[in-house]
Amino acid sequence: MQKATKFFLIFASVIVALTLYVSLLMPYSGLQLVYEGNGSSVAKNFFFKGEVAQLEFRDDIGGNSPLDFYLVPYGQNSSSVLVYSTTTGRSEVKFSVNTSFLPLGLYQVLAKSGGKVWNCDDPSSRYNYERYPWLIAVMQPFQTGQPAPGLPPLTVPYGLGVYIHFDNPNAAQQEYLRMASLAGFKLVGMDMYLAPAYGNWTTRFAGYFPLAQDEREDGLRPLFILDEDPLPSASPNTSAWRDSYAQFAGNATLLFSPYDPVWEIWSEPNSGGAGYPFWKPYPEADFAEVASSAIERVAAAGGTAIAPATAALDPGSENWTWAFLRDLSPKAIRDLAAVSVDPFRVSDPETASADYYAFREMIGWAKPVVCSGWGYQTGEYGWSALTQAQYYCRMYLTNLMNGVPITVLYDLQDDGTSASNAENCYGLIQSGAQTYSSGGPLSPEVSEVYFVKPSYYAIFYLSYSLNGFSFFRAYVNGTPFSEVSAGGFRYTLNASSTNGQGVYLLEFRRGDNVRYVVWSTVGEVSYELPRSYFNSTAITVSSVFGETHRVNASPSGFSFMVGETPEVISAG
Repeated sequence: MQKATKFFLIFASVIVALTLYVSLLMPYSGLQLVYEGNGSSVAKNFFFKGEVAQLEFRDDIGGNSPLDFYLVPYGQNSSSVLVYSTTTGRSEVKFSVNTSFLPLGLYQVLAKSGGKVWNCDDPSSRYNYERYPWLIAVMQPFQTGQPAPGLPPLTVPYGLGVYIHFDNPNAAQQEYLRMASLAGFKLVGMDMYLAPAYGNWTTRFAGYFPLAQDEREDGLRPLFILDEDPLPSASPNTSAWRDSYAQFAGNATLLFSPYDPVWEIWSEPNSGGAGYPFWKPYPEADFAEVASSAIERVAAAGGTAIAPATAALDPGSENWTWAFLRDLSPKAIRDLAAVSVDPFRVSDPETASADYYAFREMIGWAKPVVCSGWGYQTGEYGWSALTQAQYYCRMYLTNLMNGVPITVLYDLQDDGTSASNAENCYGLIQSGAQTYSSGGPLSPEVSEVYFVKPSYYAIFYLSYSLNGFSFFRAYVNGTPFSEVSAGGFRYTLNASSTNGQGVYLLEFRRGDNVRYVVWSTVGEVSYELPRSYFNSTAITVSSVFGETHRVNASPSGFSFMVGETPEVISAG
């Protein structure tokens, strides 16, 4: 009897597993988004205020209930707005949304019929890219000045950058660069490879000239990482390799000087104590000798050099960087504009504060510290789209409050469509590989796809709201943490004594105007901003997803709830 029961349970489990597998292979039935855009072969979910968004759905849900479509502010529990309703007997549903009547913001499309609900968080989604077309992003262009040479100031958005993986941009990639500019990015990180077999220097850099030109036309500045592919199989510290790499750095700087790039010497040469073995861990002294030659050549050509983009910010990386800096030539130390790090982690962004503090103490504050790569992935093994958006904003804000003038987010676009591959899920824009034939929700007539993720919109709104404002001071749980004065950046609280948890308030200034950004890492909490912070009887509190509300002053101050999504506070 026990053997029969056991056999039955095994058989039932196999049947359930096969049924689930077959159901996953079958096309998703129900309400499927077929098209979102402006009526062309280009599909997109971001629109400038005043544009008309056109949506088309395939409906095979059956039943006799009306089918209602709503817009709901993303990431909030606000009331929904009915934008279209239809009755039974339809196989396709088409309607338009005029964004003239919508405040700036990110909205999710929500459909209801017969007690069922469909939205961008539908758990039945089988592909990493099915969710984002159910979002409508309403944006507005905003003007910023051109990036200046050298290290940028702690002013939004001049030090904000994003990583890409292409040169010689085609039409679609040119649109990605334009989208980066529209979100407020000013720097674009990209690997530039030393390839000795490519002939003369101009030929070697052929694909990078059109990239730099396109970036300049969009108000972007290159941040080129001087790599080699393939890597040497042994230590690079030979005179031939050292001379070749130095020539590579010097010639690149001279040829691209009209574009004022930031030049990064290598990327993550350390083994990475936090599990980042991307490059061979050369001895620090050998790598420092090679890097010294390159840094000196970049500076001699008038360029801005940063190095070495150590992986993580753990004690192993700190010790590696300390040894690397110790072994640089005295001239290279003088010529180095900043020490670059890639502080990837699985914890909250705010935990980087203690690491930055320890890192600076270790290197003796000899040079500014910049962040040349940092990201959080969505997908099956990553974070939710909402959390990624919150984290990308909080990464940038955490870096500003730690006096880090460059923040490069990794990266602009998902590198593929697999939700189980982390490299396919870091982007602020979903992969352009979405096609109807591979299971995506789009019509076969669509030739180009530009769908932004919530993280893209959050960065846009933060940049738009703080455009031209400079970081001034930060508070953690009401205690002063750091500030910028005539003497430059300084900590007012020992960051190593904090664990990153609590309520954060950052003050930004542009002339006489003051704005604050506030968020919590401990869930939603009640917060009171002293009335003396604003010469006003009311303030406006705006989520980075665009939802805005006013708060009137009480005798003691302005009281409101604060959550994990950063909010911008302004007078009036």
